[in-house]
Amino acid sequence: MRRKAVVAITATVALLVALGVVLFVIRDSPGTAFPARAAATYPDDSSVATFKSVGELVATAAFVVEGEVVDVQQGESVRLADGSGAEIVPRLLVVEVRELHHSRDPQAGAPESLRVTDGYWEDGVGYERESIGWAKPGQVGFFLVSRDRAPDGTLISSYSPLSSSGIALLDGERMEYAHHGVWQRLGPSATEAEFREVLSEGISAARSGAEMPVTGTICYPSVPGGEQSEPICFEE
Repeated sequence: MRRKAVVAITATVALLVALGVVLFVIRDSPGTAFPARAAATYPDDSSVATFKSVGELVATAAFVVEGEVVDVQQGESVRLADGSGAEIVPRLLVVEVRELHHSRDPQAGAPESLRVTDGYWEDGVGYERESIGWAKPGQVGFFLVSRDRAPDGTLISSYSPLSSSGIALLDGERMEYAHHGVWQRLGPSATEAEFREVLSEGISAARSGAEMPVTGTICYPSVPGGEQSEPICFEE
C-alpha cells in the first residue's frame, strides 16, 4: 500500500483517498533544496482504463494549455502516517501559458501561468514517470490538467496532469509522451506537427459534444486522516 501511496501523490490527493490512503498530515515544505535530477522511476497509471480517446481527455481537463516551463518548485510536504515515516514532496512546474487550447468551463479566461505537479521527492530522492522524464526549465509542452484538492476536498491552486497522458513535452523535433495511453495511435515517436493534428481532432470532438467528460465521485474524510469520519463526496 505504501508504494501505491507514493505513486498517487504525484497526481492528486484525490487519488490517495481513492486508494484508501488517508493517514497523512501536511507540513510546510522544507527549506533545503532537493536534487534536480530524478534517481528512480514510478509506474505510470493506466490512462487507457480511464480515457478511451484524446477527445475524452480534452473534455475532462480543466485546461488544455501549451506553455513553457519557467521554474521548478517544491510543494508542501506530506508525511505518510502508515508507519513508514516517508516524507514526500511534490515537484511543481511553473508553466508560463503561451496558448489556451481548451477549457472545460467556457467562461474561464486563459491563465497566465499554472503550477503543475511533475513527479516528487521521497525522503530527498527524486522520482519521475517511467514513460516520460521530468520536464526542465526552458522546455515547452502541452498540459492537460485537473485542479488539485486539499485533504479536506477544497480546491487549491495547483494542477495535475490527467493521468500519464496529460503531459507531452517537445524534445528537439520530436514529442515525448506516454505511449500506452490516448497518444498510442501516434506510435513511439511523433513530430510536433503530428501531435498537434491529433490534439486538434480531440479538441474539436470535445467542443462539438461528440466526446464528453469522464466523471466520477471522489470522497474525502471530513476529518483529514480520520478513516472513520463522515466522508465528503464530490462529483468530478
